[in-house]
Amino acid sequence: TGTVGLLIDGEGTVVLGRDGYAFTPAVTTVFGTTPESPRYNNISGDVEIAGGTVKLLGYGALGSGDLSITGATTIFIDGNAGQGVLNQVLRAANAMAANTGEVTINLTGAMTFTMPLEVINLAAGNSLVIQGTDMAGNVTTQALTGVYREEGFYPVDPGNPGSVFVFQPAVDGHRGFFVLNGEVTLSHLSLSKFHALGGDGGSLAGGGAGLGGGLFVAAGGDVTLDAVSFDGNR
Repeated sequence: TGTVGLLIDGEGTVVLGRDGYAFTPAVTTVFGTTPESPRYNNISGDVEIAGGTVKLLGYGALGSGDLSITGATTIFIDGNAGQGVLNQVLRAANAMAANTGEVTINLTGAMTFTMPLEVINLAAGNSLVIQGTDMAGNVTTQALTGVYREEGFYPVDPGNPGSVFVFQPAVDGHRGFFVLNGEVTLSHLSLSKFHALGGDGGSLAGGGAGLGGGLFVAAGGDVTLDAVSFDGNR
């Protein structure tokens, strides 16, 4: 880790990034406030969240440094921030010292997952809530979608009943949430098209099982589901 460039501590809300900025290369800026709609916040060093509420808007909302969480906090992540920012927050939650407290992640927009999600592996005495809300914190179901697809013919324009169908190859995709250790609550989420790919078999043994496409809970995990739906996971 490097030098802490931004410490967020106490009550109130801090907003990092810029609303509506998705993943595309662009110039840098400070706190995402300039009209250029930058790729990264120009934060010199790491970000430490010790309390309060933080809203992460747009791709690169945390800058290019590392994130640490040293106190109970609520973190909003919008859809444009995407899976990369969510993974940063999950890594920081995993690294929290024991008995730090609860981290609440409010997902305020739909996300498509094109890379593996971080395994959730919390230290003793910590807990994690991941829930769908709007930017004000009101409960709103949000769609989290993987990229799993079986080979076959699919419409070019899915919304058009007369669309032409073309052949598409299979896409393995990635699994959804994997809870190794810790108390986790998932709330108001729709999980679809995630894929837990089993291991290949060898000459003397069968392949490994691909379990828990949308959600896998290991022996050390304790998961509560509230208004969570699963569709098309393998």
